[in-house]
Amino acid sequence: MQERYVWAGESDVYGKCNELINKFLCVEVNAMQVHRLTNTYGELSGEIVDVKSVAALKEVGDQGVVYAEMDGGMVLTREDGWQEIKLGRLFRHSDIHELSPHRREILDSVYTAQLGDHKAFCKRFEPLVDEFEPLQERLVFITDGAKWIKIWINDNYPKATVILDYFHASEYISKWCDWTFSDKDRRKEKLEIYRKILLEKGIQALLNDLEQDVKFMNKRTQTTENEQVKILDYFKGNAYRMDYPEYENRGLCIGSGAIEASHRTVVQRRMKLSGQRWSENRVQNMLNLRTAKLSGCWDKVVHIIRNQTKMAA
Repeated sequence: MQERYVWAGESDVYGKCNELINKFLCVEVNAMQVHRLTNTYGELSGEIVDVKSVAALKEVGDQGVVYAEMDGGMVLTREDGWQEIKLGRLFRHSDIHELSPHRREILDSVYTAQLGDHKAFCKRFEPLVDEFEPLQERLVFITDGAKWIKIWINDNYPKATVILDYFHASEYISKWCDWTFSDKDRRKEKLEIYRKILLEKGIQALLNDLEQDVKFMNKRTQTTENEQVKILDYFKGNAYRMDYPEYENRGLCIGSGAIEASHRTVVQRRMKLSGQRWSENRVQNMLNLRTAKLSGCWDKVVHIIRNQTKMAA
């Protein structure tokens, strides 16, 4: 029965899930009971998603690929307002199921989440990623432009494939067009051209075209020049992870949609509903349960509940 309370508590707000329990199980339970049990077992579930949890993902074969993605999101706390949650996701390329030409589903993933800075997150996520380091270039990171992610990967997984999210790169192309072309139609036209060049011909071809833009500009203010230099420097500094023609040739994903979707399913669906504010310790406790459930580790939560019940008996 306690397992059902905890399952309900991590799935929906306490004020609703206790009503469902009362309705479907004909058991009188109040929201505070569900809250207390959910928080208690969430705290005890902090180490559930461990290296054993990724064992199934390691069955990738000689050509298989494993993706590692991470990103930050925000949650509202009582103590310090909005605070960041770091979220990580691991999944195999073979688990990507195409539902339609423009829609995909990932069948199995392992998640980890941590309230706080990236150091605390890496301490939790790194042991899971380490399991796939022997894959070398078949361990694929898809990231945004966060500096801490770049440094962490370079220091720990130098032989892995690192891809800068194509849509993040496209945002910089858009910024370039905004600073370079005054005519709206011209901006739109060049944006599509440059995105296609980056995708099909690569970063060096794009840089060549962007530098040609500068030469033929009639008017170029100091502000425009400064912004263009920043964008060019960004592309040059990230060129090593922008070889999109090669990634496409290898059949790899180049977008970070998987981790963006994870924020919705792991965090937002339960922890960012209207009017919610969380105590800091209860944020992490709920994250422990959410990641355990979505990583296919709920049986371990059940094991903890049963052991605690036996000890109390």
